Amino acid sequence: MTACYRQCFGRQILYKMEFLYEQSELIFNRAIECGIFSDDNFSENYAGNYMYMYTIKGTHYFKNSFNRKYIMFIDEIQNPNVN
Repeated sequence: MTACYRQCFGRQILYKMEFLYEQSELIFNRAIECGIFSDDNFSENYAGNYMYMYTIKGTHYFKNSFNRKYIMFIDEIQNPNVN
């Protein structure tokens, strides 16, 4: 787990960034099940176009390989306290 700092309203906030690469296939499969990604390689949200980057407080972050935009996925089964 890596400790990182982020600026928020002029104050630095410490947060924990996890790299769950050994679980990334499970995270991708769960995102496909929830409709975040598609397993159809002709779909705009095809999972193969994204890279798993990191997880912060149960929220998984992915980056599109082509346009470099990030999307996040909160798995409510793994992270039930999120509203």
